[in-house]
Amino acid sequence: IPPVDRFIFVSESCLPVTTMEETEMALFGPKNASDSSASLYDKSWVNARSTPNNGYSRQLQWDAIRADNIPPNYIWKADQWMVLTRRDAEAVATLPSQHLNGRQLWPAFRKCRASDEIFFPTV
Repeated sequence: IPPVDRFIFVSESCLPVTTMEETEMALFGPKNASDSSASLYDKSWVNARSTPNNGYSRQLQWDAIRADNIPPNYIWKADQWMVLTRRDAEAVATLPSQHLNGRQLWPAFRKCRASDEIFFPTV
């Protein structure tokens, strides 16, 4: 089994308007790509914003995160579709042990709606 090198977060309520072949091409590049052109596709996709775009976002997302853990100006929210490379996923997974003395950030997001859309781009 080849190692997992992309972690894809998708919406349960939205489907891409594309074929599976187009999706595969966007994620992994052409099947016959050289190593140099394949590296162009080895990147994460996170379309995020640093301010709420409506009252729902402000009240149930930004304001629901504990400010003593994460200052509001450091909060980011991504779209429902997101792709992390293995390198970026490992950085998110190891952040608490490597930079926060083992303190977990996930509890700060417990009361937040769509917490997965905010956790990954914020971290």
